[in-house]
Amino acid sequence: MNRLLLPLCLLAALTAEAQTLEPLSRRPSAWRRPQFYLGETRISRAQLGRMLQLENPEAYSEFRKTQNSRALSIVLGLPGSALVGYGLGSLAVGEKSNVAATGIGAALWVCGFLFDFKVESHLERVVALHNQRTSKLRLVPGMTSHGGVGVKLQF
Repeated sequence: MNRLLLPLCLLAALTAEAQTLEPLSRRPSAWRRPQFYLGETRISRAQLGRMLQLENPEAYSEFRKTQNSRALSIVLGLPGSALVGYGLGSLAVGEKSNVAATGIGAALWVCGFLFDFKVESHLERVVALHNQRTSKLRLVPGMTSHGGVGVKLQF
């Protein structure tokens, strides 16, 4: 059993040394939908959510806030812009416009726009929280003071 333990410890130390945690980055793309990269590998939002859920609960809760803010932005912004468009379109063709509906639409659109701005700050915080917790864990094989074989964890 002891003969098998030393090669296993050395193998574990070498594989742990080779695994480095990649930093998360966010790059802009078309349609204001940022793309996420883990090192140089592009990952989807679903992959990012699963990864954060398993590795970093604090960053995952911030990621959920991002999704909620984006959904709320869409829910408020689309009907609001439709009401504003209907009111302005009515004026453009010479019909009487419902000013109250246009005002409510403008208020909804502005609220949706403000929630959309919150998405960016949440995304920046997700990246910062993930990169803050990434550290290298290394298993270093060595000899103990009593002549035995040991593994030292370095953070």
